[in-house]
Amino acid sequence: MTDVPSRAGGLAEAQPNAARQPPREVSMQGSPGLADWLAGLHISLAFTTYQTNRLFLLGRGEQGGLAVNERLFDRPMSLSAEGERLHMACRTLIWQLENRLAPGETHKGQDHLYVPALALVDGEAAFATACGSSDSPAGWRHQRRHGGVVMNIPSSEVVATGLSMPHSPRWFEGRLWLLNSGTGELGYLDGARFQPVTYCPGFGRGLAFVGGFAVVGLSKLRSSSLSGLALDERLAADNQASECGLRVIDLRTGEAVHSLQIEGVVEELFDVVVLPGVRRPGALGFQDDTIDRLVNFPGSNGLVVTKPGVRTTAGTALHRPGLPRPEQNTRGLPADTAAGHGSGPTAGDTPIKYQQVFHLTPENLLPYEHMTSPSLRQRWLTQPRRGELLGVSASVGGAMVGFAVAELFATGEAEPMAELISLRVVPAHASGDMQARLVGHLQELVGRPLGR
Repeated sequence: MTDVPSRAGGLAEAQPNAARQPPREVSMQGSPGLADWLAGLHISLAFTTYQTNRLFLLGRGEQGGLAVNERLFDRPMSLSAEGERLHMACRTLIWQLENRLAPGETHKGQDHLYVPALALVDGEAAFATACGSSDSPAGWRHQRRHGGVVMNIPSSEVVATGLSMPHSPRWFEGRLWLLNSGTGELGYLDGARFQPVTYCPGFGRGLAFVGGFAVVGLSKLRSSSLSGLALDERLAADNQASECGLRVIDLRTGEAVHSLQIEGVVEELFDVVVLPGVRRPGALGFQDDTIDRLVNFPGSNGLVVTKPGVRTTAGTALHRPGLPRPEQNTRGLPADTAAGHGSGPTAGDTPIKYQQVFHLTPENLLPYEHMTSPSLRQRWLTQPRRGELLGVSASVGGAMVGFAVAELFATGEAEPMAELISLRVVPAHASGDMQARLVGHLQELVGRPLGR
């Protein structure tokens, strides 16, 4: 549990030697009055960021300030709060986190302690948003300014169009509210028309309601891959940087009455929920054996502390549930299998498989440095990344034998530029047409010839 500093004196439970401590990996600053607002409504907040695999629980500390508890999960995204339970969707699992404290019981100052378990969630969804109506992988990227839609799930009908990367549809007080994230606006649907209520200086994702207030999650813009949005242009006109954190909006006036700003490695949030009746929440994680030592059962009247009965063999590295595995850093999807594409020719008796590689960054490309030419690692030492990275690989028998990377970036012109920045085929396959096939697949992805 970490106490959160505030810009206003007296809001946080500051540590005596805080100025001498090294900077934290994540820092948060609450606006004056945020802790009192939580106390007045007798609530806490929970929010996720899949960018750094964290679940955050925000409540009030012992001295009345803000306190935050964080736990690691594998790509946590959507949240749902119901009674004494949290449901959280992660990469491959839905976690059910149950409060194991009895009424009036506390654990290390926390009045709710959420313990993870597996669960299936029943219930019917009503509305969903999509950033585009394309049927091709990542096709939404070319529709992000005006291609967003809202769908009614039971009827499969599109009920609103013309939105910019809409997120977080919520039914509240007879209206469908949502975040038009590409414009930075919170609003609701009036028929098929989006009616904005307020503007927030960040990419909105995550929306919750309590009383007459909305809690909005904000993320910093990944300007290299999300350039050209109206939000990007408005921030530039205001000479303002996008923010990561939470904003509390008074729905009567549209004004932001409270905020929580987040700095450090966390730059993107995904979802936020309100925890009614909770003062200071916490959650058990998998970094130590606490989850093995704290149990409860019918009639235990709260937590019972036990000692672990079995110890693992010293030196044995075991994967801990909920944490990301190294092999999950990247993933690939098959390339177009239309005429002239797909597996292509064979290498001996083994077909050559071409794949599009998604979500490339300079960081997750490092393990493939030996397959880049010219060296991308050397490139980014002197020339920063300018835009979205697209990749296509060629493999034989599961081993990569060819790799091409293009960069899609804006230059102020109407259409973005596409440049081939790396192309390598291992010598054993250099005599064939693999280079041409890799470039051809990339050109289809970007929809234009590649510059060099």
